[in-house]
Amino acid sequence: MDKTQSRQNISKLIEKYQRLAEAGKIKDFNEAQTVNEFILPMFQFLGWDIHNINADEVTPEERISKGRVDWAFRIDGIPKFFL
Repeated sequence: MDKTQSRQNISKLIEKYQRLAEAGKIKDFNEAQTVNEFILPMFQFLGWDIHNINADEVTPEERISKGRVDWAFRIDGIPKFFL
């Protein structure tokens, strides 16, 4: 996916969120729905391998030194940030 397509997909995701928010439906989303409908698609559009087809780039429920994070994002096996 090129940058133009990524931008278009992210714009559509933002529009979807805005429509749901304006309709008052976003408050009914639980964590799993939010992850599946917005968070993971956004990171996929940004180029992250959320399905770990090529490497363990994005891992859920990651343990870190002081607890746990919902998602860990790695480049070449090195953690870059946690969500």
